[in-house]
Amino acid sequence: MVGKEEKRRRPFYREKSEKDKEAEAAHAAQELLDNPNPYAPTPPCSPPPPAAVLPSQACLQHHWVVLSVDILSTPEFDANMSEDPRDFLVNLEKHFKRSGWNESIWLSQVDNHLKGAAKNWWEYRQETIENWHDFKVAFLQYCECLVVREAIKRDLDLPQRRWEPLEQFVWKKRALYNRLYVNANEEDMIQYIISTLHPEIRRFLKPPFPKTMDQLMQMGKKIQFDFEQSEKQTLKAAYSDEQISTKLNVLVIKDPYDSNGVCTEKSSYE
Repeated sequence: MVGKEEKRRRPFYREKSEKDKEAEAAHAAQELLDNPNPYAPTPPCSPPPPAAVLPSQACLQHHWVVLSVDILSTPEFDANMSEDPRDFLVNLEKHFKRSGWNESIWLSQVDNHLKGAAKNWWEYRQETIENWHDFKVAFLQYCECLVVREAIKRDLDLPQRRWEPLEQFVWKKRALYNRLYVNANEEDMIQYIISTLHPEIRRFLKPPFPKTMDQLMQMGKKIQFDFEQSEKQTLKAAYSDEQISTKLNVLVIKDPYDSNGVCTEKSSYE
């Protein structure tokens, strides 16, 4: 049995031929040429070289363009602002149209664009206005009243001029104050009139201060007399009696609604 198996295995394990040995030797020699030091460490892999840049991919110079964008502000109106009310209405309509709102809902949005006294006015009037046209008419009328009130307020704040008769000044201020403030408190009005008196006259006003217009007028006559006497004593050393009389009789006439502030002086000789 053993002999037969050995005979069968011998062809598989037969010795190499001379030709196979020469081929193996040639292959080993070639490996030695390719790698003379087979035990040397393997060098690290180097990154591949960068790809060539095509002309169409070359870096080009960029030209930056700055765009100016206007940010539209929300229109607002305050009675103390200097904006023309007509310009405000135009800007407000443009705002509503840009928002895509129908005119039927514009009135419901007005409250968001009014401030201060104008907002209070709209809260009082909005129940009586039904459409946008009526709102514009009422709004412009309201602003016209504001202009008139502003003119009255400027005239009311004007102080007394040095030679302006006290009685004339007090009654003029009383009329302006009542036009500007409905149902005005008399004591508040008197305190305001006193604050606008000329400093040289106000220094003659001693407590107790008047609480009614009659008391103010009575005290005013005495103050006017004391003021004139004080002026005569001051001017006596520099002017003759005739010059002093002429100076104290100068009347300053001014239209209370004259915005130019021009006064006409007339001298009266006795």
